[in-house]
Formats: sequence, structure tokens, C-alpha cells
Amino acid sequence: MSKNTLLVAVIAILFVLFVIIRVLWQKGAQPLRNLSGVSYIAIAVLVAFLIIIWYIHKKTQAQSQ
Repeated sequence: MSKNTLLVAVIAILFVLFVIIRVLWQKGAQPLRNLSGVSYIAIAVLVAFLIIIWYIHKKTQAQSQ
């Protein structure tokens, strides 16, 4: 499996998780209410997204030069 395929798969999984949690939240459920440390999980997901975006940016800049 190439790195690009893995990266696309990770991004797709994160997007699907976001959509599922968002839909559940809009329906009135709070799927993460009883989970302690939810704010830490949100920060970790945000940092993961930022690292993925930085990695994609780094790769595209290296390929264009």
C-alpha cells in the first residue's frame, strides 16, 4: 500500500467519524457525553488533522520543485 493511499484512507476515516458524530449530535444524542476527557480527544483529532494537512502540503511543495 502506498503512502498516498494510506493518507487518503486516513482522511476518509476521519471524515466519516466526523459526519457520524455530527449527525448523532444534531439528532439530540450526545455520543461522547459519558466519555471522560472528550476535550482531549477533540484536541488530539485536531492535531492529527493539522499534521495530515502539513504532510500533504510538504509533499506537494516538494513535488512542484
